[in-house]
Amino acid sequence: MGSGALAGSLLDSGMLDRLNLFIYPLTLGTGKRIFTAGRSLPAAFTLAGTPQAYPSGVLRVVYDRSGAPVTGLTAGE
Repeated sequence: MGSGALAGSLLDSGMLDRLNLFIYPLTLGTGKRIFTAGRSLPAAFTLAGTPQAYPSGVLRVVYDRSGAPVTGLTAGE
């Protein structure tokens, strides 16, 4: 579907404004990672629509970039 290396480099350069993620209901233990330690700059994303579920159990979620991440949530948020 796409290149994790390309997505990571676009995120690093600030040129990535939307993530289309497909989440598969399985674990393999190893594989390629897009967000590796020390590689990608911190970024916040917001959900850009309703997640789509396929009969196989795969989920498609779309996120738009929304600036810098906010951390340290307090109780009730």
